[in-house]
Amino acid sequence: MLVAGPPSSGTCVITMADPWQAIAQPGQADHDVIDYPTAVYGSCNRPIVGEVVSVDVAASPSARVAATDYLNEATSCALDAIGYTGAIAPVVDQSAGGPGIVWEPAVAFQTTLVGPNSLQRDAGKHWSACIVGSDNAQPYLGRLHNALTTGVLPPQFGSCWPSVDLSGPEQSACDAPHAVELLGSTSLGGKPVSATEIRRACTIYASRALRNTDPTRHGAIRLEILDSDHTPAIVRPPNGPLHDTYVACIATAPNGRQFNGTLIGLGKRPLPLV
Repeated sequence: MLVAGPPSSGTCVITMADPWQAIAQPGQADHDVIDYPTAVYGSCNRPIVGEVVSVDVAASPSARVAATDYLNEATSCALDAIGYTGAIAPVVDQSAGGPGIVWEPAVAFQTTLVGPNSLQRDAGKHWSACIVGSDNAQPYLGRLHNALTTGVLPPQFGSCWPSVDLSGPEQSACDAPHAVELLGSTSLGGKPVSATEIRRACTIYASRALRNTDPTRHGAIRLEILDSDHTPAIVRPPNGPLHDTYVACIATAPNGRQFNGTLIGLGKRPLPLV
């Protein structure tokens, strides 16, 4: 009987064991062990839950592994995933020698290390593969390879809200009608930064996220900055300055319109407005 070897980079994952729920359980002790995750691979032309980023053919993971050891091993997987998905340049330098503003992209990737299944182990196969995919193994269509640089981000990985709910926005599916998409967020320290500077940094970052020199698409998208820490509120120049808070860079659909797709990587494609 022919037993399959390790997958290759770019292979799509149809189903996959999720170790993160077990690891996240309260009281998980250092000596607790988990089953080393496995995956089933198949066609990329169907809903998938992840993609193989890299493979270590020299690895020989045990069928059971300490949770802390697995977490340590998974650190390198997260770094490998950045090279696979690409990244949005996060730093916007401020004028007049001021500090740069560093945006954290609002994309929800999850990385998981998997190994051989029991049949492969019995056949003497040993390797580990780094998988990038969705939280909770949510199926998606499309590919994550270079999604943040030249590709198209599947809507499951965006961060969308039905409205600007200043009491605490709720997540909405990005492929369903929604009024707001979170593009990125940043943490401001004790040095005050004017709303004008933050708005400028948000616009520059948005142009990178949307891959368009005009991220407003001639006014069809409105960019706002949201002070989401102290008293959550949209901040418009000349209000401010802001300090010791978290600020979100958001895109909203004006005039009562709604988006029905993520704006990340939109480029010059038609704007997903309803």
